[in-house]
Amino acid sequence: MSPVSCYKIYNKLIKNEILNSRKYLTRYGNKSVISQIRPDEEMPFFYDDNGKKHTVDLLFNVLAIINRTTAFPMYEITINFICNKVRAQMSKMKSMKAREKLLFDIIRDFNEVQATRMKEVYDKLSTSEKKEYIQSCIDDRIFIHQNPLWETKPIFFRLLDIYNKYDFLTPYDMYINKWGRTIKLLNPSFIGEMYILKLKQTSRKGFSVRGTGSINSKGLPERSYKNKNFTELRSSTPIRFGEFETLEIWGLLINPFNCWKLSS
Repeated sequence: MSPVSCYKIYNKLIKNEILNSRKYLTRYGNKSVISQIRPDEEMPFFYDDNGKKHTVDLLFNVLAIINRTTAFPMYEITINFICNKVRAQMSKMKSMKAREKLLFDIIRDFNEVQATRMKEVYDKLSTSEKKEYIQSCIDDRIFIHQNPLWETKPIFFRLLDIYNKYDFLTPYDMYINKWGRTIKLLNPSFIGEMYILKLKQTSRKGFSVRGTGSINSKGLPERSYKNKNFTELRSSTPIRFGEFETLEIWGLLINPFNCWKLSS
């Protein structure tokens, strides 16, 4: 089982039934194909910090993200994992002050500008409105605004600081029902929500091929044939970077702070 999994899929655009070989992608570039569909009782499950049972909806291959050099799907699940843990802690707190502090602390850890603006609006609410908002965060979700570029601090280093700051951000123990009994899996997992879309492209549309050379049909470089088949460690041909990676590099170039942090 992957140490990073998705237990809740926000998938409002899919009206067709889920089938093997159907292709899906997220908002951040990783594309996957359903290889196997299992009933819920055969899927891994976990208990959150309040003891509530959750069943995992999707297990995805982390290598698909690494191969496509799109890191943010991992961040999406991690941010949601952190916020779910915070919501569980807030539900255990007795005072409004403690809940408010934890909520705005975690928002500030992710985005100082967002926290400042939200706190200004929050302070203008009535007591009943404040209670209603705090309860909505506990029951539903916490909104985090993640800047795609021009961050004051890269999200990678923010996450490191957050994990060092809060000791309750521990992965969930995972279980699976097999051979007539419940078995605890060896590795705990970081579980979070992910937004998924269905691709129109399917394997039913007909025959498709992939070139074995270093140049594709558009004249752009691709990974070498041996690298695609995992017979060589690194590609012997240039790799074309997509829009996501290009923007990331551009963001580093125009933000000296990011460059300094990555080089230090």
